Amino acid sequence: MGIPGLFDGRPPFTLTPIGQGHTRLVQVEAVSGVLFPFTGKLLRKTEAGFEVMNAALLARMKKEL
Repeated sequence: MGIPGLFDGRPPFTLTPIGQGHTRLVQVEAVSGVLFPFTGKLLRKTEAGFEVMNAALLARMKKEL
């Protein structure tokens, strides 16, 4: 949001090479700040979006295997 401590988030994705053309994707959404308790609806929408994205990513990976 621009002001540290109000609503802070860290990048939700980490990509780590694990060898032989493979990469591990770790998804973690970490948020904090004084406005965090008031973000329930927004975070539920964000979580739902991540679930849709994860399902599409899994389907694509299975198709390419």
